[in-house]
Amino acid sequence: AGYQFGVADEETPSNGRTPLENLPETDANGAATFEVSLPKPPSSTRPQEAQIFVRMAEAGGRAVERKLVLPVAPAAAMIGVKPLFADRNVAEGDVAKFDVAFVAPDGSSLPRSGLRYELLKIEVSSRSGVSAEPSEYQPTSNCTDVSGPATSAVLTSRR
Repeated sequence: AGYQFGVADEETPSNGRTPLENLPETDANGAATFEVSLPKPPSSTRPQEAQIFVRMAEAGGRAVERKLVLPVAPAAAMIGVKPLFADRNVAEGDVAKFDVAFVAPDGSSLPRSGLRYELLKIEVSSRSGVSAEPSEYQPTSNCTDVSGPATSAVLTSRR
């Protein structure tokens, strides 16, 4: 727990909805089984989940809805980074420590050596007047590579 996967500022794709069609009737015990598949896997560097909603009507006409949330297996292995310092802050001059996990699509750990890293400082600010509406604020970000010789970061790889 505590690992962060994917690109931090990646835009999350919109939630697609696919209706489930031709579902089976329930049996004498009121149970039914059916398969659900994604028509197209989401393209993202972050972990994704599928939300499945099933709505049925009881014999008396009362509607019943159930929701199931399942993880979607990624198409490729993913790298997770876990900060090993409190409050997501590191004091000037302190060593920033991170735990790195390389994980297969099935969730198992993979061995990996030679991973390269960059330590980036991202500053986000807002500025007004860049659109037709002067009262609207547009977020802007400035990214600076701070992984120079004066930077102390320790990466430990989990296997």
